[in-house]
Amino acid sequence: MSNTKLVRLFSGEDILAKVISGSDSVTLQEPILILPAGEGRIGFSPYCPFTESDITIKNEHVVFVVEPTTALSDNYLQATTGITVPSNGGLIV
Repeated sequence: MSNTKLVRLFSGEDILAKVISGSDSVTLQEPILILPAGEGRIGFSPYCPFTESDITIKNEHVVFVVEPTTALSDNYLQATTGITVPSNGGLIV
């Protein structure tokens, strides 16, 4: 199980990030904002592009933290590392 989570804030923002849960807050590492891109598609944008630090948000501002779909996790991995996950799960030779 990955520590990559989908976080929804009370502001309505959906964020993909590596999440560390605390007693009264969540810390987001490498957060990416999910944006509607039209015609049922989505796009990614850095959540806070002006910092390279982790971002800590109080739990009172968080609606939920859930596991993203496999496709969303794979896209997050590609966006943050450049690694492309093969669609058939086979070996790349």
